Amino acid sequence: AGDSDANVRDLEVIGGRSVRGVSSDNHGKLVEHLSALIDLGSLANLKSLDAQYNSLTLLPSGLDSLSKLAELHLKYNQVKSLPDELGDLSALVELDLEGNRLSTLPDSLSKLVNLQKLYANRNHFDDLPECISKLSNLEVLMLDRNHLINIDGLAALTTLRMLNVSTNEIVDLPSALKSLSLLRDLDLSSNNITSLEPLVPFTELKALQVFNLSGNELPSIPSELGNIQSLTKLFLHENHLTQIPPEIGNLANVVDLNLDENKLRTLPADLGRMKSLEILNFNQNNLEDLPSEIYLLPLKMFGIDDNPLEKIPINITEGGSQEVFDYLGRRLREMQETSD
Repeated sequence: AGDSDANVRDLEVIGGRSVRGVSSDNHGKLVEHLSALIDLGSLANLKSLDAQYNSLTLLPSGLDSLSKLAELHLKYNQVKSLPDELGDLSALVELDLEGNRLSTLPDSLSKLVNLQKLYANRNHFDDLPECISKLSNLEVLMLDRNHLINIDGLAALTTLRMLNVSTNEIVDLPSALKSLSLLRDLDLSSNNITSLEPLVPFTELKALQVFNLSGNELPSIPSELGNIQSLTKLFLHENHLTQIPPEIGNLANVVDLNLDENKLRTLPADLGRMKSLEILNFNQNNLEDLPSEIYLLPLKMFGIDDNPLEKIPINITEGGSQEVFDYLGRRLREMQETSD
């Protein structure tokens, strides 16, 4: 038994979709759907603990002894609360709490100064836990599929690279969010956001590449959106947009633009200046015509379904998006010849 105990103490990784059960006489057998973990106090060398997809409701004692633990994965359990001692895991870099039953987090988590990735999505948060705003080295934060209304505290997280607060109940954006200059991926989709004015002029978001605003209540987008030169993907589908500002043509690096399911009546000719655009979708809008300049784009996917397009001959529209694309090209050449 002594040798077996020593082996347990030397373990650095415990994991699997269903966590490996660890005891003095059984430290390798896969245990399905654990409802509890043993006392972890003897596992001083543990660096990674993967207990995801089990039936845990509580965490065991001894967590504060895991001074080397860098990764803790508790995804898809039934945990309702976390112990204060979790804040003593000073080496923790990644904490995955997705798919539990948490409505709050202990204030002690603010001591996790090395934490870079926090997954707290698919829980029951009505309010943003105060400790999150104090995680000064956080780079990835997933808070989607909760019940958040106010996210003001996130503005302090100046090291964020990825932020997902989709599928919450957010109406108003904090203006300080626009100062997150390292942010590369911002997902605000499926909320109740009515205005982007708090983020204007967007100039500090100079690293932003993916911006998802789909599924909100936006009636318009500010022209200053064209200032985000770093953007490669822009998702504006499922809003209430009636027009797109011509400054969108300044987004020369955007590869994917989705405008589906809005109320667009026209598109600006400046779309033709989006020289990197490969995917353009504007299905289910109220467009009667399209700018001929679309033909200048290096499109690989062109979604035009469920628009009236009454100013394009019906035999062209019935032929599908490629026929329409070719027609725009012919019309553009005719316009250029006429102007010459």
